[in-house]
Amino acid sequence: MAPGGNRRTKALFYETSGTDKSHVLYTLKDYKYEGFPSLYELYMEGGDLTEYEFANFFLGGWEHWQQITQCSWFKPYVKRWREELHLQVSAVALRQIKRIASTNEPGSMTANKYLLEKGWTKNTDPVGRPSRAAIKKKAAEMVEDTARVDHDHARIFARGSKVLDHRDNLVTLTLHRDGPQNPDEDSSLERCAEAWSDD
Repeated sequence: MAPGGNRRTKALFYETSGTDKSHVLYTLKDYKYEGFPSLYELYMEGGDLTEYEFANFFLGGWEHWQQITQCSWFKPYVKRWREELHLQVSAVALRQIKRIASTNEPGSMTANKYLLEKGWTKNTDPVGRPSRAAIKKKAAEMVEDTARVDHDHARIFARGSKVLDHRDNLVTLTLHRDGPQNPDEDSSLERCAEAWSDD
């Protein structure tokens, strides 16, 4: 922290510190330089989309990080870092989704749906740190989708299932408790049941 209680910003980086390098901790380059670690590399390696843990570990906390990111000279750097980290995390997630989609485990249908609809292209504008409301909403959607898919998975692959649910067209074969009203009805129901069981 600088004299007077102000947190250092430019003085922390080799490229912006001027002639006095006594307070330099990092370089703004994408690689280690003059013995100083690259904050870009640390940011990318951490993979912290919220940036909260990153700020607390490598800087003076969240408020310090906010102060640095609001500096006009730093904005181009953090904009690029956020975009790249967003793509990096998306690539890892997509690889996992592809793996799940290739199996029969619960969630595979949702994964395949995501791939077929190219879900990763629907939000290409990096938004930096997501709001709590956005995180909560997305988490609720994921839980709901997973529960629905698990239910469908169990229902469809249950042994001896004779009912096919096409959502819009639910076909149910009902046998009268006291038996059919006539022989024709009995044979009609049997033929219908056989037809469904062959699918």
